[in-house]
Amino acid sequence: MSQCPFVKAPNTFFLTCQQVHGIVNIAPYESPWGMTDEMLCFVDGVLIGRQMENYPVIISLAPTLDRKRDYPWPTAIALLDALDVVLRKVQGWRLRCEQDCDQAPVEEIHSRSRLRLLLAQTVDTCTSDIGEIPNFAASDESCGT
Repeated sequence: MSQCPFVKAPNTFFLTCQQVHGIVNIAPYESPWGMTDEMLCFVDGVLIGRQMENYPVIISLAPTLDRKRDYPWPTAIALLDALDVVLRKVQGWRLRCEQDCDQAPVEEIHSRSRLRLLLAQTVDTCTSDIGEIPNFAASDESCGT
């Protein structure tokens, strides 16, 4: 297992999807002490987060997970690439990121390029602890499919 690259996390950073079959692999986490009830989410072998709900599938994204856990942590670039795959291939997704829930306006994103920029800023801030985590929400409907 690798060391957690995240030193900071937004209060809310999750992805909701109507259907992830064939794109996101969901599997139980096996800790050093045995199988747990935690369901981890992977894209092409890269951890993107932990499943919080079954339908719709709600994934708490990697920077928000318990940093002390011995997860197969992704690099920042691997996480961004895996999220890009999900956002391109899954229909019916919604993504939300808030530094402090309900404390600041949440920007609704309407372009894929702006979304990629904000995701990169979020992951960079989570790994470096430099800068501010943006508040934003996006969906495949708002950004176009």
